[in-house]
This record gives sequence, structure tokens and C-alpha cells, in this order.
Amino acid sequence: MSLDLALFGTKGSPGATTLAEALVAFASRRGPALLAELDPDGGDRAASPGLALDPGLASLAASSRHQAITAEDVTGHLQPLPAGGYVLVAPASAEQAHAALDTVVARLAPALTAMQGWTVVGDCGRMRSRSPAVELASHAEVVALVTRPTLEGVEHARDRLILLRDVAPRVGVIVVGHKGFSRARVQGAVGVPVYGVVADDARGAELVRSGHGASWAGRRTALMRSVALLADSLGASLPVGVTV
Repeated sequence: MSLDLALFGTKGSPGATTLAEALVAFASRRGPALLAELDPDGGDRAASPGLALDPGLASLAASSRHQAITAEDVTGHLQPLPAGGYVLVAPASAEQAHAALDTVVARLAPALTAMQGWTVVGDCGRMRSRSPAVELASHAEVVALVTRPTLEGVEHARDRLILLRDVAPRVGVIVVGHKGFSRARVQGAVGVPVYGVVADDARGAELVRSGHGASWAGRRTALMRSVALLADSLGASLPVGVTV
């Protein structure tokens, strides 16, 4: 399989990108971990302190336009994340990000498959039927839709899950925040497992975005404590030998 976990967001910006980076920061304490920005609407990480547009997804696409992509090709276009792990940054421009994904989408899955020993988390952006990230997600061990436990969030998740369940073998939901429907009620409404509930924690999210999610202060935030619980849940949901 090409990805350990593919994350999609839903309407209302529930924080899938921050969650993906927090999971990579947590996983990097156990081994090499990669955040792959696969959002056709453009990536967010290149604008972060210490990171740049290149190397990344665009440079990988340009350097491998007419050939297979290997695991070594991927690792040659990564940048270290301040909080731990690595990132394959996507262009901030939606047009450039979509073009880069279209160029590599059919060849990136085998390369990620060959990255033995790595934990790979894909930030796939908002779930849309024509997103090129959907093809990559079809190779993932687990696909999760990130949503809030509100009526609007649950209804939108249920609609997007119809599309995801057609292409991905293992699909579930990750809930952001505790204000709203209970975990059991969300699971009953969407008809797929709820892998976990993460804290809606603005301070913790800021520490992750600023590169301090793995610091002593970052690990003590409600967000990172809930991410640790989520990682254990995801580890139990993934096939033997694959850990988050």
C-alpha cells in the first residue's frame, strides 16, 4: 500500500492539515515519518518558518516527468519539519498543486509503497470526487474524513463518505472537538467507524504549526494528548506491521 493514512477534510475547515502534521510529529518519535501534501487546492507548509516551496512536490514532478518515481526520488525532495518528521510540500497555488499532482499521481503510489519503515500520512485536502488525491487514497491502508460533531459536519461527512467508500477499502471518521454530537451518535449517523476524537485546541494547533508540537509544552497540550490516543486507535485499525 502507498500510504498508511490518507486524511480528507470536510466543509468548514475542521483542521485536517494540523492533525496530519501532529500525527507525523508523534510518529517521528518512533521512526521516520512523512507528511505528504496532496491537496490539489495548494499546500500550507511552504509558508511556515524554515520551509520553502522547493524541494517538494513540484520539483519531484519536474525531475521525474518521463520516468518512474522511486523511494529515493521522494526522499530527495523532502524537507525536515521542525516538530519532527519530513514533509513533501505542495505548491501554495491551486493551479500549480493540481498540475503537479496530475503529473505524479499514477507514479507516486509505488514510490511510497517502497518507503519501507516509514509512516506516511497524506493530507489530501477537501474531499471532492474529481480530486487527483482520491486515486492516491485508494491505495491507503486507512482513509479518514475529518469533521466536526455538528449537524452540518455530520451531513457533509455522510455525503462525502458515499464517494470515499467506492474507492477506499478502509474508511472512517476522525472528529474534531467534543461540543456537539457524541462519538456514538456520529458513528451511527455516518455508518463507518469513528477512529477517534481530537481536541479542538487552538493553542495546541498553533504550537504544531509553529514547529513546537513535539516540545515538552506541545506534548502536554490537549491536542497532542488526544493525538496520542488517536495514534493508538489507528494503530489497532491498521494491518499488522503498519504503525502510526
